[in-house]
Amino acid sequence: MKASGRGTTERGRPIGLQGSGLTGVRGLRNALGHGIDALGWESLGWKLSRAVFARFRVSRGPDAPELSASERNFGRFIRTWLLRAADPAVPEWMEVSPEARAIAARFLREVESAQPGTKPVGRVVRITNLGSFRHRVTVDRWEQNEYP
Repeated sequence: MKASGRGTTERGRPIGLQGSGLTGVRGLRNALGHGIDALGWESLGWKLSRAVFARFRVSRGPDAPELSASERNFGRFIRTWLLRAADPAVPEWMEVSPEARAIAARFLREVESAQPGTKPVGRVVRITNLGSFRHRVTVDRWEQNEYP
C-alpha cells in the first residue's frame, strides 16, 4: 500500500482503517488542518451502531509521536472538536462546508446521547517508516477511551 498525504492510501482511504467494517469514514478538519483525523460508524448488529474516532500518528522513522496532553483525554478532545466544527461562529471553522458542519453536529448529537454499549470509541493509528517499503501500521485503543 503506497501512502500519499497524511495517513491515507493513494485512493484517499485512511491507512489502518481499511477492512475495519467502518462506514462513512471521513476526516473533519478546519482551514488550518486541525481537527479529527477520521470518524465513522461501526455496526453493532441489528440497527445499532456507534461512532468511532481515529487519531493518526505518522513518522518516516521507526517511532511515531505520542498523543499530546490535550489528545490523551479521548472524550474531552472529541467533544471539544465536534463543538467547534459544528459552530459557524468559531473563526477557525468558518470556511468549513455546510456538509462538514452538519456531519460534526450529527456526530456530536450521537456522542452526547449514546447509551451504554453504544458509547463512542477511539483508535490511535500509528504509521512508522512512512515512504519506505517497510512501513508499519498499528492500531491501538485511544487512551482514556471511555467517553464521560
